Amino acid sequence: MSGSPIKIGIIGLSRPDGWAAIAHLPYLKATSKYEIVAVANSSVVSAKKAIESFGLPNNTKAYGNTEGT
Repeated sequence: MSGSPIKIGIIGLSRPDGWAAIAHLPYLKATSKYEIVAVANSSVVSAKKAIESFGLPNNTKAYGNTEGT
C-alpha cells in the first residue's frame, strides 16, 4: 500500500478489556496503513479519557455520539 494512511474512527473504545482494545487497537497502532483520527464513546469525556489512556495522538478527535457532535 502506498500513499497516505486510511483514516479511521473507533466507536466504543473505553474498556481495556473490550473488543476494540483487544482485537483492533494493537494492530491499528502498529501499522502505518491506518491512522486513528477519532474516537466516539458515550460521552466526549469518555472519548477523551480513552484517547489519553490508550496513547492515541493528541489531535485525535473525541465525540460523544456517532453523529459527530
